[in-house]
Amino acid sequence: MRRGGLSIVFVAYWVVLVIGSACGSEEDVSAGGEGGPCYPNETCDGELECRFGVCVESDATEQGGKGEPCYPNQTCDADLECEDDLCVESEATEEGGLGQACYSDQTCNADLECEDDLCVEPEATEEGGLGQACYSDQTCNADLECEDDLCVEPENGSGPDDCAGIPSLEEASEGAFTRAISVIDDPNDPQDGTEFSAVWLDPFPGQSVQRRFRLLPDQYASIRFDTPADLAEGHNGIFVSEIMAGYNGPPRLISISSCEGDFDAANLGPGCIREGNEGFRWQAIDHSTRCVLEPDREYYLNIVYTDAEPGVPPSDIEPNCVPTSIGYCGNLYIHSYSYP
Repeated sequence: MRRGGLSIVFVAYWVVLVIGSACGSEEDVSAGGEGGPCYPNETCDGELECRFGVCVESDATEQGGKGEPCYPNQTCDADLECEDDLCVESEATEEGGLGQACYSDQTCNADLECEDDLCVEPEATEEGGLGQACYSDQTCNADLECEDDLCVEPENGSGPDDCAGIPSLEEASEGAFTRAISVIDDPNDPQDGTEFSAVWLDPFPGQSVQRRFRLLPDQYASIRFDTPADLAEGHNGIFVSEIMAGYNGPPRLISISSCEGDFDAANLGPGCIREGNEGFRWQAIDHSTRCVLEPDREYYLNIVYTDAEPGVPPSDIEPNCVPTSIGYCGNLYIHSYSYP
């Protein structure tokens, strides 16, 4: 009986020894390595992945590159875009050109404007005409002036800024009249009758002195002057004529214009052409009935002996001077002015 018990114990020990030797012959695998257990946070070494608690080789597909699946957030690597869950090259979008998207700052290439995020041609804007925008150099078409970027008619002005196309009386009469070079009845006063500073002895407004004007029947006076830069509102003056002994002083037209020899009322403000028997008044800056002068501008004082009234076309103006034996018609003129 006792012998049999020892035999059973010996056999059990031998089985355990054999099994233990077999297990111990395999190499131990540490956590995180291939075939080993995953780390507690379910990760593995290198490119291994944790599956069911064991680290195995990853069979994951590359993502984000050209031709590869998109990332889970539907994005791809640089210069690629996600389309139908696949990364493809971005289609470059032209910007700034006609019919193209506007730039990010809502601008476009030159001569285009951004409208509803699209670059379009701006609508053509008429310029230079009455009520239209001024040209880029702040000018307008003939007989108009630029005011607050808008072309408007001059207010009671003394003629157009541009005299192109505005004929002088000599041109309008086809030579029936000529411009006088000397207008003062004084052989000892060889003045230039075309310049105000010579006729009235000083630049405009000159001296308040009486001057003896004379003209041949087929002559007109056109006396150039510049208004001073400090001409201001309230400054005014008057040209007054009187009979001069020994001369006929028939009716006459007087105008102030920015153009030489201009007697065309269509070019002038209502106060800037009058019959010469009346006093001729001017006013700086603004006035409803007097001829308005602006500072720092060129003007001409024009005088002709004629029965024509203001508004008669210059081509129809005819002389009325019947000279005395002296050969001239003439008047005394004085220019009075006030600079308050």
